[in-house]
Amino acid sequence: TTYSHTGLTTGTVYTYKVSTINSVGTSSASNEVTATPSITLKLNKIENLTIDEGKLLSFIVKVTDSSLNDLVYSLDKNPPTGAKINTNTGLFSWTPTNLQGTKSYTFDIVVKQGSATDRQSITITVNDVLNTPEPTTTPKSTPEPTKSPEPSPEPSPEPSPEPTKTSTL
Repeated sequence: TTYSHTGLTTGTVYTYKVSTINSVGTSSASNEVTATPSITLKLNKIENLTIDEGKLLSFIVKVTDSSLNDLVYSLDKNPPTGAKINTNTGLFSWTPTNLQGTKSYTFDIVVKQGSATDRQSITITVNDVLNTPEPTTTPKSTPEPTKSPEPSPEPSPEPSPEPTKTSTL
């Protein structure tokens, strides 16, 4: 005969005494025994990733046994500034800043259920794209309007000498 006790909390010690009941009556109780439910908690493989500065990186961390409940996710061992994981859903998200480019960040993603824990190290490399100068076009300068030449004054004609008057006598 077997017995399955469901709804137990992982890592909690449970104590049992067993007796049988049949047509003859009830047997005396067995010796007391303890049992501690455990699970095999294992994260699915998380690949190392590469992302550009300023771009959102997001993914959902999952465990191999999708029937498990009450999982708690966290980041450990110096995750990069700004990286977050939803403790209930395992949604990881991070948008690296321009100060985080040209670096690799190695840290742990952790999942717990009761006393069971699994962790996996991940490395995320950030490409430096925000500090790369982009080609720019040089704006054409607006030319100064061409000034119309100012007319130069016309030379005034030399006064003609006054005719000399001669008189005859």
